[in-house]
Amino acid sequence: MRNLLEFLSRHNHWFVFVLLEVLSLTLLFHYNSYQGSVWFTSANAVSGKVYEWNSAVTQYFSLTDVNRQLTQRNVYLEREVEMLAEQIRKTQKDTTAVERMQQSVMRQYSTIPAKVVSSSLDKANNLITIDKGSADGVRKDMGVVCGTGVVGIVYLTSEHYSVVIPVLNAQSNISCSIRGRG
Repeated sequence: MRNLLEFLSRHNHWFVFVLLEVLSLTLLFHYNSYQGSVWFTSANAVSGKVYEWNSAVTQYFSLTDVNRQLTQRNVYLEREVEMLAEQIRKTQKDTTAVERMQQSVMRQYSTIPAKVVSSSLDKANNLITIDKGSADGVRKDMGVVCGTGVVGIVYLTSEHYSVVIPVLNAQSNISCSIRGRG
């Protein structure tokens, strides 16, 4: 015990130095968004994997609610598709017109299904981490959508994870226009 106390008293300046370095780096990355996003992004492999495990556990416990919402949305969309298909059949008298229009629209887009492994909701500049990265074909500035609409754009990518800036984020510079008949 005596040797430990002598060692600590002899090298106390190194312990103070390390403590102050850790404190200063923590303050730097926590209160400066640019430095935080560059060095501690959730797109890196280690934190991405931890977020993925956390997300998997959270998703498992919310599967009942998600299943209920998906079932309701499916019923609504099926009714809407049936109504629209019936209207097209009545106006065009062609039973294959609907299928051909759907196929022609979807040919121009490629989709990469992904899961959200982390998201922040309590900050001014929220970010979302997904489990697909450059190895899966995701690139910076690609659009991200879900079943209920536009989510945001890809901000950073690593090999297996990507960070998405949501549309409602202050850093997002997505502009949209609405056209109507008039």
